[in-house]
Amino acid sequence: MPDEPEDFQPPPEFLHQLAKRDRAAVATLASECAGPLLDHLRKTRRRHGRPEEEWYDIVQDILAKFLAKDAPAVDPNRPLLPYLRQIALNRARDLAKEAKRRAERE
Repeated sequence: MPDEPEDFQPPPEFLHQLAKRDRAAVATLASECAGPLLDHLRKTRRRHGRPEEEWYDIVQDILAKFLAKDAPAVDPNRPLLPYLRQIALNRARDLAKEAKRRAERE
């Protein structure tokens, strides 16, 4: 895997292994992307407003959904981490909106 997590651009065979839910590929995805995704949530906390206690759940949730739905459709010519970062930010924002709506109803 690359030295810089920014450059995490897995080869097509890795993406194929992910699509098949290969245990080693899933572990590699988690180890390569979880830390940078948590860092991204930390850097963008003003844009999403979710507490740090929820960040691990957000990362786990998006990685699981990515494996279930998006892994087979990823373009192997594009880096994976920016895509996952945007999903993490969107999920955090969605959770913030849900919390705000819930608070308004109560």
